[in-house]
Amino acid sequence: MIRRPPRSTLFPYTTLFRSAEATSIEVRAKFNDYSGKGEYGTKKGASCFSPVINIMRHPLWGRNQETYGEDPYLSGELARAFVHGLQGNHDRFIRTNAGCKHFSAHSGPENIPVSRLSFDAKVSDRDWRLTFLPQFKRCVEAGTYNIMCSYNRINGVPACANKKLLTDILRHEWGFKGYVISDQDAVLNIWKVHHYLPDAPITAAESIKAGCNLELCTSDPNNTYMQIPTAVSQGFIDNQTLIDALRPLFYTRMRLGEFDPAENNPYAGLKPDDVVQSEEIGRAHV
Repeated sequence: MIRRPPRSTLFPYTTLFRSAEATSIEVRAKFNDYSGKGEYGTKKGASCFSPVINIMRHPLWGRNQETYGEDPYLSGELARAFVHGLQGNHDRFIRTNAGCKHFSAHSGPENIPVSRLSFDAKVSDRDWRLTFLPQFKRCVEAGTYNIMCSYNRINGVPACANKKLLTDILRHEWGFKGYVISDQDAVLNIWKVHHYLPDAPITAAESIKAGCNLELCTSDPNNTYMQIPTAVSQGFIDNQTLIDALRPLFYTRMRLGEFDPAENNPYAGLKPDDVVQSEEIGRAHV
C-alpha cells in the first residue's frame, strides 16, 4: 500500500502502460483495416514515434509539455512503461513498435537565440552520460524497435550523422537491435541548414554509415536518401553497408507480422470495431 499526503500524486507506471496499450490497440486496428484494403501511406502504419523522453532544460522549448520532466531516472522508467504498453508481451510478435525520441541532447531552445533545427548542444561527456542518455538506454532495455535521431548537433556533429551516438553507444554499448529514423527533414538539414556536409549524396552515405537507417522526410521527391544510387555510383557507400542498414528495418517488419499469415499473429485480427469494445480502452478511460 502506498501512503501519500492529500493533494499529492504519483507517476504511476500502470496508468502510463494502460494508456500506451489502449493507443496501440487503436493504431494496430487502423493499420489492419488500411492494409486489408491495400492502403499504405503516412499515418497508416504500425510504427509509433513515441514516447518523447527528452529532459526539460530550456523553458522556451515548444515541446516541454510532451516530456516526463527533468529527471533522467523517472523519464527512463516511464519510457519503459510506454514501450511495454505499445508493443505488447507476445514472444514473437509486437502489436506496434515504439519509437523513443529525440536522440539526443535535444531540449531547446525553440528559436531564440538559434533555431532548434540548427542548434549545437555543447555537452560535457559527464552531463551527456548522466543527464541526456540514461532514459534512452532504459528505452532500449525495454525493447523498443525504433529510436529517432534529433535535429541538433552534439558538440558540432549532427545527431543523425553521429557515429559515436548511433553506433558506438546505441548499438555497441547498449545492444540496440532496432532501426534509427531521422526526425522529419533532419537528414536534409545536415547539409542545407547545418552545412556540415556539402551535398545530398555525401550526406546520405555518411548518415547511413553513422547508423541512421531511415530518413523521415517531406513528400519532396528530392529528399536526401533518394540520392543513395548516386552515392553508390560515386563510391561514397557500398552495397553491403546498405544491406546491413536494411536489416533492422525488415527485422522490425517481421516482428510486426507483415510477412506472416494473419492466423499466426494474435494482433492481426484487431479491427476498428474492436477498439471501442476493448477492455484496455475501457480501463484507459477510467
